[in-house]
Amino acid sequence: MTHNLYDVINNCNAASDAALKMVTATLDAISKLNNTSCLLADLTGSGKLLYRSNTLLYIDDAAPGDKLSDCPNLYWGYTQEDVREQLIRIMKVGISCARNFSAQDYQSHVCHTDFPIFINGKKVFIHQKFTPILVQPNGTIEWGLFIISTSTEKKLQSFIENRSGETWEYNSEENEYIRCKSRFHITPKELSVLRCLVQRMSSEEIAEKLHMCPNTVKTHKRNIYNKLDAHSKDEVIIIAHNYHLI
Repeated sequence: MTHNLYDVINNCNAASDAALKMVTATLDAISKLNNTSCLLADLTGSGKLLYRSNTLLYIDDAAPGDKLSDCPNLYWGYTQEDVREQLIRIMKVGISCARNFSAQDYQSHVCHTDFPIFINGKKVFIHQKFTPILVQPNGTIEWGLFIISTSTEKKLQSFIENRSGETWEYNSEENEYIRCKSRFHITPKELSVLRCLVQRMSSEEIAEKLHMCPNTVKTHKRNIYNKLDAHSKDEVIIIAHNYHLI
């Protein structure tokens, strides 16, 4: 979907009112259909929010004293200072890493980051997807899209993916992204089973649809859960959506 938004903007050739209107209409649909929060920010220096979802995941339930800082990214305002500083480092080094990609990959890469926010005295991990939406010829990211959803992680981590299928993992000790293999290593047959799991099909229904014996389905399901480090079908669905596995 973010690739489609990038194409819409570039077809308009500028950060025009028409382009913004088309993008915000799409973001409204994304927020409603996927239970996510979308923030479209002007990153040229003003830090102005061009769009925010009508409802904000978790933040809508925040107590008045939960917000710790004012930030262009509303969710960063609910992080402790050390986490916020690390998120700034991640974003800076992420852009530096992505600039080594081809022009197309740089303009449409996705940075996945899981980090904690504090709501009503509780630490809650969220998943943030950042994608450049409008990039100037000199490589400056003018518009950036943040999509916030539920996370199944319990630690701060970040990955960059590009259209060419490369994956890079953030190393906090070195403060850099390091090229890594595909994160989950899902096989084609496991992917077929995963698509069925996301549709909340039972093992029996999966076996019938994919013409597999029940024990084979159970084996694929076990492998999927292990590879995704998931402990429930809901977690499998969240991870599959967050990382575009389906």
